[in-house]
Amino acid sequence: MTDINSRRMLTCGEVAVICSVTSQAVRGWVSQKQLNAVRLTSRGHFRLTPKEVIRFLRRHGYIVPPDLKNLADAWMPKKEGQKSKGQNL
Repeated sequence: MTDINSRRMLTCGEVAVICSVTSQAVRGWVSQKQLNAVRLTSRGHFRLTPKEVIRFLRRHGYIVPPDLKNLADAWMPKKEGQKSKGQNL
């Protein structure tokens, strides 16, 4: 089973740091439908899945950080009997 913390979503600020832009730029990408986000509250808070951020980065020529790839791997469903990385035999 995947740990709940490893399946976390990214904040606007975290995506901004990855892309070296402001959080306002990320919000603009979401409002322009360039990035798909999940709205959490009526006040405009949202989160992005690591897979969505990776898709955006690749489409726009950004380098995908290894840590983001690892976080996205946690979102992949495991096949029956498959062990997680780092799990002892």
